[in-house]
Amino acid sequence: MTGILGMLQLALEEEIPAVPRRYLETTLSSAGSLLRILNDVLDMSKLDAGKLTIEQQPFSLRSCIGEAADLFTPELLRKRLFFASSVGDEVPDLVLGDQLRLRQILINLIGNAVKFTEKGKVFLRLSAQRCAGTGQHDFTFSVTDTGIGIPDSMKGVLFQAFSQVDSSHSRSFGGTGLGLAISREIVELMGGTISFESEEGAGSTFSFTITLAQDGERDAMPQGEPRPAQTPCLTPSEERPRHLLLAEDDATISQILGVLLRRENYQVDFAENGLRAMEMWQRGQYDLVLMDVQMPLLNGLEATGAIREQERERGCRTPIIAMTAHALKEDEQRCLQAGMDAYISKPIDFKVTLQAIRELLRQHCGATREAADQGGRD
Repeated sequence: MTGILGMLQLALEEEIPAVPRRYLETTLSSAGSLLRILNDVLDMSKLDAGKLTIEQQPFSLRSCIGEAADLFTPELLRKRLFFASSVGDEVPDLVLGDQLRLRQILINLIGNAVKFTEKGKVFLRLSAQRCAGTGQHDFTFSVTDTGIGIPDSMKGVLFQAFSQVDSSHSRSFGGTGLGLAISREIVELMGGTISFESEEGAGSTFSFTITLAQDGERDAMPQGEPRPAQTPCLTPSEERPRHLLLAEDDATISQILGVLLRRENYQVDFAENGLRAMEMWQRGQYDLVLMDVQMPLLNGLEATGAIREQERERGCRTPIIAMTAHALKEDEQRCLQAGMDAYISKPIDFKVTLQAIRELLRQHCGATREAADQGGRD
């Protein structure tokens, strides 16, 4: 799916005639729908197996809401729907919780509202109430639309897996019927509740309440085994392009990532297996490594371990991002314990990948400056 979506996106950035462009846009939309279905089925299987866990990391509520809503801008414009959001003044911005899963809930609810609304508006509201003496808040999110509403016959089963509004509507709008079931499960894993009010033909409001701690102090990076404070291998220069090593045995993914990264002014070298990646790292100086986990000759975990062992002798550290099709919590922990700094699941989301690269490079530069300042004081 990474290859299909990536190649379609690259093709659409070229100058092509209107008719084949529409064909490509339709294909990209269909591929995106298929990916969402696959992700829904994967999440449902993880929920059924008790493998889906809730992270506790600091994040911005307002950014989370904005990122979720921005995904629907093209569809809102196409359908000429009005969208607005309201965040109460009492809502703290930085909280401790699972940003990825909260965004997933919001995407499901906003997506349903947009899907089932042909005219009118979609409105997102967030309010908060402080829990006395705990440093926590009860946050209530609500998504209101002026869409088709829900018939009484469906209200009792709406949160069940594969349940949809009756076929006279659902065949027109598509979907798997998993989004609300997944949202309910995630909300309950967070210790919250979810409910809805709806009138057929007049629209719906879906609301959920979760309790989160206000926390802007902790390190937002995933925590693996303790890492010694070390000087990064390169002295940063804001003017020069960053030099990245991409270790990936899938030629299509390498090609797509290479094009996208070079457009962002990164210099990119390629390694087709873990052994080659380690050899190139030994000979070159890289600001960051993108490391596929499953590769021939030497897998990504083994290559990372070998790099970290040599870094202990050099007294430096290169940021390494894991890329893997394995999406369970224990897989992420194995990557972090091997010495990787961040973790990206396949199919690769290119926006998420770029954000992870920028964040790690920002931290990399900050650590270098701090080490340089300390050396100057000594």
